[in-house]
Amino acid sequence: MDSEQTSGSGQQQVLSKNYLKAKIVFIGTVTCETGLHIGGVEMGVDVGGIDKFVIRNPLNDQPYIPGSSIKGKIRSLLELATIPVSKLIESAGGIIGTMPEDAQVMGLFGKAIKRENETEGAANQGTAASIPNSAQTNGNTHGTGSKVLFRDAILVERPGLALYSNGLKFTERKAENVLTRIKLTATPRQIERVPAGTSFKFSMILNVDSDNQSKFVEQLELLQLGYQLLGLDGLGGMVSRGYGQVDIKWGKIEVWRVTNSKLTLEKSFAATGEVGIEFSDIIEYAKNDLAGKIQE
Repeated sequence: MDSEQTSGSGQQQVLSKNYLKAKIVFIGTVTCETGLHIGGVEMGVDVGGIDKFVIRNPLNDQPYIPGSSIKGKIRSLLELATIPVSKLIESAGGIIGTMPEDAQVMGLFGKAIKRENETEGAANQGTAASIPNSAQTNGNTHGTGSKVLFRDAILVERPGLALYSNGLKFTERKAENVLTRIKLTATPRQIERVPAGTSFKFSMILNVDSDNQSKFVEQLELLQLGYQLLGLDGLGGMVSRGYGQVDIKWGKIEVWRVTNSKLTLEKSFAATGEVGIEFSDIIEYAKNDLAGKIQE
């Protein structure tokens, strides 16, 4: 991998120059199997009103699923599934991303590094955990960007969806009681959530470049595991109480290659009927065809 070194404040910085090889674009839908709550801006105190609101697009007042919510949940599940328990406990001290056991997840989602002239808060503003200077090796102080990006999932409108229900647009009001375990007293509250049956248009892109061209098939397999785990878990808050069960179906997968400074469509997969494309289809194609072309 080509690189250049610059010196500043007595330390070297390695700047990566990655040559983009391909983009694998996944387009599909996220359908709520149960009510979904991803919190938004609180609207103030209203006696008898909603206690927790969902996040909405301020331009059209429609609820949406932030790409960061999907990315964060999948990354969290993959860390739990691939990193030893002892390392997870150790990572609470701020050194996750330094262990070889974390290489797969870190290589896919990226990492940030705390430098000597950064404060603790500044280093932790990114999505990845910070690495203290004591954990750096060979003077390497550069972080890596995420190879995969997640778009915000936009509401799919259908007849009758925009009807108001109890004063709410596109959503429902869920009444609950919070029980005090000792006194067994109940405190009522109302949660706004997107109702079951609602769908959102969603897309994800995996970038393949000179840095991960030999690893992108493994990264596809890692993403497949992440979505399988998500289907057995849930999105948003209060998953343990039945919220957030979702079904993700891929309707189209496109493989775009960058060759001779041109972007061309190399391969396109399309779903038939209501059956989505299997993740294994793109993995097989990547192993048997795309990997060889990218190495050329």
